[in-house]
Amino acid sequence: MKKMFALLVAATVPIFAHAGLIDSTLEDLGVWRSSGSSSQSDVSTRGLSGNHEFKKPSRERGGLRKTSYGNDSYNSGNQDAAARNAPHHGAVMYQAVGTIELGFSPNRGAMDVVIDVINSSTRTLDVAAYEFTNKRYENAVIAAVRRGVDVRIVVDAKENLNNPKSIAGPLAQAGAKVRYVDDAPLMHDKYTIADRDTVETGSLNYTLRAEKYSHENARADWHNKPIAGYYESDFEYMWENAHPWR
Repeated sequence: MKKMFALLVAATVPIFAHAGLIDSTLEDLGVWRSSGSSSQSDVSTRGLSGNHEFKKPSRERGGLRKTSYGNDSYNSGNQDAAARNAPHHGAVMYQAVGTIELGFSPNRGAMDVVIDVINSSTRTLDVAAYEFTNKRYENAVIAAVRRGVDVRIVVDAKENLNNPKSIAGPLAQAGAKVRYVDDAPLMHDKYTIADRDTVETGSLNYTLRAEKYSHENARADWHNKPIAGYYESDFEYMWENAHPWR
């Protein structure tokens, strides 16, 4: 019965713009599970100090989706589909150390957290952005470029390539290295890494709307190289698979 229902669902894939709905349905039925094994397992990851070992349940993505969809929305213009072929691994845990800066919006410091991180950069600044129109952000990055910071930015293709309000183009003209990502339906990350040891992330898009009107959050982990390094590895993967800004 499960197999018959799975075939029916698979036949309706073109109807859905978001393949995640199909994912969750088939996962509930156990279709993506490896035979004879569970999708949950104990995974050990070492904390920052290296003295503590954390045990936690983690989803084995490789066991859940054994084959990829034939759904063009996953390609989104890039037939190499690099995002689908990224190495699969579980979540990791790090100990929080140093200073953590927090902010919320509307108008409760979320964008201030972001700007503080940009302003602190002296050597490198790596940015992943989905919606990307905030002028405060633009001005802070331009100032970083002018003081000699090596700035790299990856943005979502759909939200930025044909958007006259996107600050990706002006930042490229100002000297930042900008690339766009189109190997997945969305590049929905929002994070800023300064000097490879401080990282800001959260729900906050880099837009005036997110800063002034939406309920959002932003967090910066200051001088925490293991956490920043983990974000940096994600950034490097996207950077290598992205396209130069036109």
